[in-house]
Parts: sequence; structure tokens; C-alpha cells
Amino acid sequence: LNDQNPTNKVNISLGERMSALGVSRAGNMMVLCAGCERPILDRFLLNVLDRAWHAKCVQCCECNCNLTEKCFSRDGKLYCKMDFFR
Repeated sequence: LNDQNPTNKVNISLGERMSALGVSRAGNMMVLCAGCERPILDRFLLNVLDRAWHAKCVQCCECNCNLTEKCFSRDGKLYCKMDFFR
């Protein structure tokens, strides 16, 4: 595997809860976290793999470390670099 440019590397981006989903501020759409499936009530959310997440829910599925800037994915699951390349 090429460690420099893995095809499964994912950027984590911060977005506003409503504007990130193209919903007006007047809308009452409930945004659910892809990790815990609970509502995201914060003003900001993390957009990972085109899904909304609480910041605390963006964790490696193996070691549970928080993923703050970059993560890796396989089969829809998030991994830290170390666990992804095991």
C-alpha cells in the first residue's frame, strides 16, 4: 500500500448544521449523527464521508481514538492511520 496517497483517506470538514445541508435556518430538520444516531443540536457539525457527525463521535472503530483532522475509511467505518494499515 502506498502510505503517501491512500485512496481511502478522508478529510474531516467543519460545517454549520443547517447551511451545510442546504436547509434554511427557519427549517426544523433534525440532523442525526452518523456515529451515535442522536440529534446534532450544536451549531456546528463535522462532515465525514458525506455524513454529519458530532465531533466526539468521529473515532477510530478499532482503538476509539478521536480523529480530528484526517481519518481513513473502509466499508463505511472510520480508522486512524495506524489501524487502517494493520
